[in-house]
Amino acid sequence: MVALGVVGGGACEGCFYFPGPDAGPADGGIVESAVVINELMAANQNVVIPGAFEDPDWIELKNRGDVALSLDGYRLADSSNDAPFVAGATIAPGGWLVVLANDALDSGTPALPTFPFKLSATGETVSLLDPSGALVDEVNFGVLGVDQSFGRLPDGEGAPALLPFPSPGRSNEDAGEGEGEGEGEGECVPPFASAPPIVINEVEVANSTTLVDGEYAPWIELYNTSDAVVQLAGLVLADNAALEGASSLGAAAIEPYGFLLIVADGDGPTGGAVPHTTPGLQLSGADSVVVLADRCDTTWRTLVLDPGTAADTAWGLLPDGDESDGPQALATPTPGVANQ
Repeated sequence: MVALGVVGGGACEGCFYFPGPDAGPADGGIVESAVVINELMAANQNVVIPGAFEDPDWIELKNRGDVALSLDGYRLADSSNDAPFVAGATIAPGGWLVVLANDALDSGTPALPTFPFKLSATGETVSLLDPSGALVDEVNFGVLGVDQSFGRLPDGEGAPALLPFPSPGRSNEDAGEGEGEGEGEGECVPPFASAPPIVINEVEVANSTTLVDGEYAPWIELYNTSDAVVQLAGLVLADNAALEGASSLGAAAIEPYGFLLIVADGDGPTGGAVPHTTPGLQLSGADSVVVLADRCDTTWRTLVLDPGTAADTAWGLLPDGDESDGPQALATPTPGVANQ
């Protein structure tokens, strides 16, 4: 067994050290791997895991590779214990594997591995080690409510954050097939109980003069009207009221009274000084509306556009975040900064 311990002395609260001779990098760094901890739940009451007894805590792994991955020799740990995967456990290419953190006395089956610890709903760290003892992934989470899951958006890639709904054994962007309340699938848990303090602050569709991180691209600007950081996990943007083809905002966040630029040319640039994200939404001159909604299809904000607007004119709010007079035509586009 690879012994795990918590680093003391305030050096790295919640981090692990690996004292064995084959324990991986001396600095405790994470070794790149195809497998990641994709989602977890620490206070499960209603999410059914097929084959599991009652409603156990669970952890989902994601294989980001294009070949099957054997977990023989891999170990999973929380702050109290660690154990190896049952022999024969594998993850299909691009697939998921759900494991149970249910204080099991055995290691379960290859299809449903079990582990001798439970997750703390008040928060802790879960770590994944490869056969050499090297740390290949680690997720730190805080307090989680009943049936609240924590994981990566986009699936397998984003920084871990609260998720809008649990999705054990499938993509974190997949709400399920609607099998009914209490079945663990299809019941969409909204990311916000009331309207988030995020507004669609400015939009430019026909852009040929305003550089957006090195390109002339259509863009949308969001503004945080509050004095707290707002995580956007679970929110989507669409160019139609029916939310067809809505694009996820993933794990982006907006600082207090800050701006986030959405590059809306279908792909967008990948660098630049202005904070931005590129969810894949593509605006065109025919679009008459931009909608901010959530994954549960609740519409929170709508900004109406005029398809007849002259090129290189933006539609936005004056002053920033004030929706009382609706959007106005702005002769001077201001992506990522205050409207004028």
